[in-house]
Amino acid sequence: MDLELLRSSLSSKIDPIIEHYGTNNLASILVVIYGEDPIILMTEKPKHLKLHAGEISFPGGKFDPNDSDLLETALRETREEIGLRISKNQVTGQLEPVVTLNSGFTILPFVSIVDEITSLSANSEVEKILHIPLKSFLKTMADDPNPTHQRIQEMYTFEYQNKIIWGASARILKQIANRLNLWDSFKKSSSCLKIMAARKSSPRKIRLLKKTRQTSPVPAWIILRTKRTVRSNPKRRAWRSTDVEVG
Repeated sequence: MDLELLRSSLSSKIDPIIEHYGTNNLASILVVIYGEDPIILMTEKPKHLKLHAGEISFPGGKFDPNDSDLLETALRETREEIGLRISKNQVTGQLEPVVTLNSGFTILPFVSIVDEITSLSANSEVEKILHIPLKSFLKTMADDPNPTHQRIQEMYTFEYQNKIIWGASARILKQIANRLNLWDSFKKSSSCLKIMAARKSSPRKIRLLKKTRQTSPVPAWIILRTKRTVRSNPKRRAWRSTDVEVG
C-alpha cells in the first residue's frame, strides 16, 4: 500500500454541501494520510468533554455560519485542533456522510493524502494526537458486538493500542477499507479463523452440508473429499456432503 494507490482509490469529486440532513447538526472531518508507509491521523478527545469524551476520532467539528461550506469547516477545525494547515487543493476527495449514534450530527468526511506533514500541536479539545499505521489498523476491523450500538445498521470497530474506535469514525474507516477492497479480504480471513478455531475445539472434521459450484481452484490449504458427484453436467460439480480439513 503506497500513497499513489491511496490517491487513486480515494480520489473523488468534492461537493461540500449536504442538502438533506433532517434535524441533525452539520459537521465535517478531515482524514489525513501521509508518509511512504502510510500513516493516518486521529485524535483522542479529553475525558471531560460533554460530547464524545475520551473517544478516538478525526480532526473536525461543527459547521460554523462563518464557514463558506463544510470543506472549510474541516480545514479550519483541523488547523485549530492539531495545528495542521491543509489547503483546498490538497484535498483528494470525500466519503459518504455518516450519522452519529447519540449526538445528532451528520458528518461529511473529506480526505487529504500528503507526502509529509509539519510538526503538530494539540489544542484543548484534543488529549492526544495519534499517528496510526494505516494498513495494520484497517486489518483490526470487526463487527461491533455492542447491542446498544445497533440502532444504526452496519456498526464496526477498529483497535489501536488497546483502544476501540467505533461509531461514526469506524464507519468512515470502513468506507476507506471498501475503497481499498480490504473488506472482502477481512471476511475471508475471518471465515478461515472460525474454521481453525472449530477444528481446535473438536478433533473431528468439520462437516459442511452444502451444495456449491466450483468456479475456481480450491486453495491449497483446503482438502475437499467429495462423497457424491453429480456428473450430468461435467462443468458443474455438486456435493451433498463435503469434508473440510484445515492444514
